[in-house]
Amino acid sequence: MDFVERWINLLEQTIRQALPVATGEAASVTRQLLGDPAPGVSPDRLTPRRREHAAFLDYTRALLPPSSTRPHGDRAAAEVRPAGSIGHIEALFTNLRRYVESQSPGAGGVGSIVELLQSHNGRTFTTVASEDQLESWWFHELVLLHGVASFAALSDDPLAWKVVELGTSFHRDEIQADHATADPWAIHAFALNPQTQEVAGGILNATMIQYAGEPDGVALVLLAESLYCLKHVAQTRINRGKPESV
Repeated sequence: MDFVERWINLLEQTIRQALPVATGEAASVTRQLLGDPAPGVSPDRLTPRRREHAAFLDYTRALLPPSSTRPHGDRAAAEVRPAGSIGHIEALFTNLRRYVESQSPGAGGVGSIVELLQSHNGRTFTTVASEDQLESWWFHELVLLHGVASFAALSDDPLAWKVVELGTSFHRDEIQADHATADPWAIHAFALNPQTQEVAGGILNATMIQYAGEPDGVALVLLAESLYCLKHVAQTRINRGKPESV
């Protein structure tokens, strides 16, 4: 079994087991990402705990079917430019949402995403400041890596794939992802690199321990969005007549 297919099966099994006990809002978004009906619950009621979660959830809603309760229409024409680590995160997910909504080459938001990719130094997107806590910096790097991996999966952009490869390798060698967060940020990034499969497994294990085997809230949506991206990668490879590997 191909490693991408293996991770698709593993995440789908994990999510399906958690869904029966998940809260309404997280379950609604997750079921829609899986292609299941989720009547009666608005995903807009899923309340984020922090700004990183809010940015991710805003982008994720753009992946939902048009018939769902996701927002419609162009909310802003200009690309968002970052300022500081949290600014990079908010800009990345805002521009990623605009890319998903446009679904075309040269779509809105891509310019700023490319700038972020070009700023990657082969290891990280940002540098740690003297006043920063290392755990906070690690977390922000994981969140940025998650967004870039999603962009790579959805767009098949060669530069994005290269950054994912470099970023996941650096995290494997220098940072323990489960020390930064117990939520499954960037799990699909590590799952898509044959050399970082162990890290993806460690992230999933930490999440299952944190949530007693039943991920909920943002953690559940992170798993579902990662699964969505893995399926997109597999389908892209099939359409091109290539093996399902990155």
